[in-house]
Amino acid sequence: MNVEIAGLTRRFGRNQAVAGVDLQAGPGGVRTARPQRAGKTSLLRMMATALPPSSGQLRLLGRDPGSYGPRREIRRRLGYLPQNLGYYPSFTVLEFVEYFALLKEMPAARVPAAVAAAVELADLGDKAPGEAAHPVRGDAPPGRHRAGDRERA
Repeated sequence: MNVEIAGLTRRFGRNQAVAGVDLQAGPGGVRTARPQRAGKTSLLRMMATALPPSSGQLRLLGRDPGSYGPRREIRRRLGYLPQNLGYYPSFTVLEFVEYFALLKEMPAARVPAAVAAAVELADLGDKAPGEAAHPVRGDAPPGRHRAGDRERA
């Protein structure tokens, strides 16, 4: 199993955001569909190792993220796109993708070719140097970003 959760809880002061979640999941993605304020973001942040659980057991990719070494290994293999992604708005598309390649500890010699391949694969290759990595709202003129370009990058 890639994800093993037993009795997972998360509290913020007196508020309980996640209450006793049990889950087992194999390879692939995890999608949540619950009402607002049901603890989805807190659960996903715990699964991304960005937030420690208050109690319960969490194993990801066969590792316990409770200590630095296993948490680092999990993060190397994890793909997580939060709802509000922090980024430098002045980044070009290439700089944005390069930034994440470096965060994922890709060897520096491999970064330029990998970035070029990823940008082409995501259909962002037509973005001119100097364009920001965030999309403009609505329909964009040719050469400008479409809604969703940041997420694709």
